[in-house]
Amino acid sequence: MGQDRFVENVLAQADEVPVLKPGIEEVLAAVGQLYQLTPDALASSSQDRRLTEARSLAAWAVQRWTDASLTQLGSKVGREVSSLSSASRRFELRRMNDSGCEEKVDRLKQVLNLAILQS
Repeated sequence: MGQDRFVENVLAQADEVPVLKPGIEEVLAAVGQLYQLTPDALASSSQDRRLTEARSLAAWAVQRWTDASLTQLGSKVGREVSSLSSASRRFELRRMNDSGCEEKVDRLKQVLNLAILQS
């Protein structure tokens, strides 16, 4: 009986396509492309609205689509984990009420080729 289940599970999984998750570097590159920002700009200390929105989207995407942590993202963009966590929450709230945010998520998915991922 145990071997039968094993074979059934393997056959069922053969039809599944594995989802390759992006890494932090890919997310940052895609966000940079969307906002026309360099990696140095994303890591700058500037609090320009466009930069803070881009970092918020990056934090949101890293939490949902990668296996990376906000700690790892923080080391790349020079921000504290608590700041990135708050930014991600704010982005999620804005996304619920602002179609522009949802469009950015859709465009980010396209850039990352993540059409099959659900956000």
